[in-house]
Amino acid sequence: MEGTTSVDPGRPGFDLSARFSAPRIGTLHAWLGLSPDADGSLKATTRLRLDDSQLTADDIDIELDGTDLNGSLTWFHAATPDTLAVRLRSDFVDLDKLLRTIEQAGPPAQSNGDQASPAGWQGLPPVDLDIALAAIRGGPVDVTDLALEGHLRAGFVDNARVSGLVEDELSL
Repeated sequence: MEGTTSVDPGRPGFDLSARFSAPRIGTLHAWLGLSPDADGSLKATTRLRLDDSQLTADDIDIELDGTDLNGSLTWFHAATPDTLAVRLRSDFVDLDKLLRTIEQAGPPAQSNGDQASPAGWQGLPPVDLDIALAAIRGGPVDVTDLALEGHLRAGFVDNARVSGLVEDELSL
């Protein structure tokens, strides 16, 4: 990790670049909550910046066992209410390998019984989503050119536009 940080108490801030890699993701089990036996490789880089209005992780570039992800996360902490903007892009998602890695992570968190909204999403601030995935392979069907733009509010997707191709024939 390398970068600069501000020492002005009235205007905290930093600008850092971070990167890490693991030839076998299980070696990061203590940080990521995975089984130490989890296979798959992981490489990640990002630029983290904080100023008096937002915290941004941009230039995110992640390779997880054959799947590539890039994009940005911005938390507008000075906004009312706080808002999180998520921009995610991928040229290729290997669903089989991702699901295998998730299975190796261990048992899912216990639900609070409320099935209407995922329990982990209820405490999130409003989220603006901009997701584009060029190809998702390895699931029950192949999906290409998947795009989702919308908002996540109180654990529910609101005002969303979704498009994509299923098996190169059916258009969403």
